[in-house]
Amino acid sequence: MLELHAINKRFTRRLFMQKPQIVTAADQISFSLRSGMTMGLIGESGSGKSTVGELIVGLQQPDSGRICYKGKCVADMTKAERQQYRCEVQLIFQNPYDSLNPRMSILESVSEPMRIQGLFASKSETRQEALRLLSEVGLSEQYADRRPYELSGGQCQRVSIARSLGIRPKVLVCDEIVSALDVSVQTQVLLLLQRMKQTYGISYVFITHDLSVVRLIADELLVMSGGRIVEHGNTGTLFHDPQHPYTKQLMTSIPKPRYGYKETEPMAQQLAVYS
Repeated sequence: MLELHAINKRFTRRLFMQKPQIVTAADQISFSLRSGMTMGLIGESGSGKSTVGELIVGLQQPDSGRICYKGKCVADMTKAERQQYRCEVQLIFQNPYDSLNPRMSILESVSEPMRIQGLFASKSETRQEALRLLSEVGLSEQYADRRPYELSGGQCQRVSIARSLGIRPKVLVCDEIVSALDVSVQTQVLLLLQRMKQTYGISYVFITHDLSVVRLIADELLVMSGGRIVEHGNTGTLFHDPQHPYTKQLMTSIPKPRYGYKETEPMAQQLAVYS
């Protein structure tokens, strides 16, 4: 579905009365994402995880390297192909309150992307689809006319997911989307993502610093440090037999398995136990 080839991104940091500093946010980043796969991207703050997510969705442009989608490089796409790419590769932000317009109702927030893309011929069809998506993420019609400040953090994150699903994405980049939520709400969001993956065949790039979460949801892991990928492999393998010193250091910081977690159980059962 998605391939990154030797992606590089550097920023210039300018501090008062000091010489500008070059910060390397992405250094020779390469990986591929298969259809229906969840790729976990872990590392400490400042390791470049969010920058990679922004590069994937086009909020940042790489200094060098290639990003390819379904076999075609994004830089070589026509205007129509790039528009389709922006629909099919979506980003869910960390803070659910900041990612929603406080002046818009929940129904308007979910409907807006579909309206802009012209997916439906009439307002009534767009409204019906928005209500269906809210129901899909576990929110009834009674939430449609509410504003974001009237919802909890977990409910707002569900709205963000429904809004992304409205334009039928194939890849979702999830940038620390459960880090600001309580543990019980984290569980609900993780279960929802897993169900969306099974229902729609969505692929995820799951960015987080919470190893207890990523070990539950990711098929493969990328470990980042200083803008570079220091280790890449199967999730179970990396947790049991990390090779790079930085990965070993991360693994030693993991608390004991919480809430009866058992690695031998299938994902759905693990998350059910986790809740």
